[in-house]
Amino acid sequence: EEQRRQYNRLTSDQKEDYDRLQRRHPNWSHEEIMARLAIQVKLEQIPIKPTGPIDEDPEILKEILQGAKSFLITVGCFLWDVFEVIDDAINTLSSLISRGITYIGNKLEEFWDWLTS
Repeated sequence: EEQRRQYNRLTSDQKEDYDRLQRRHPNWSHEEIMARLAIQVKLEQIPIKPTGPIDEDPEILKEILQGAKSFLITVGCFLWDVFEVIDDAINTLSSLISRGITYIGNKLEEFWDWLTS
């Protein structure tokens, strides 16, 4: 019953995508289909397509994961195990982004010191 309510909260296009995923992957559970659909929905919402592979841009990955979680919550699909994995991944990506910014800042500082010495 709860799965039917979640399905009914989808747009008609999302229902078509759900049905297509269900046909292509008959062994997938409702939760697996909803998780895949959530990522697909978020990917379609990204206004700028990355120039390289998505997995090379932590900011885009973070946005996709946050968007997928938001989508699932919006349709009432509370997949706590999936949310935990998403949150862990977001935390890891945030750490990578922070370290990357620090690294770039240090390199710019070194470059500035070299220019001014």
